Amino acid sequence: MNITVIGAGAWGTALAISLAASHRVMLWARDAAQIEAMRATREASGWKIAEPMPTAAAATRIAA
Repeated sequence: MNITVIGAGAWGTALAISLAASHRVMLWARDAAQIEAMRATREASGWKIAEPMPTAAAATRIAA
């Protein structure tokens, strides 16, 4: 199943990581720098989330 999570704050990121265990997930955020950091490191930097971003989770920027 494909799932989109809108909002890459701590809660949205944790939800995306959890759902990516069994689904393909797209995480949307407003901050382009945050998305680039997530793509580069596969980590939710800035949030105290111990799990790395799974490969089933992709991140993209919401166009304002």
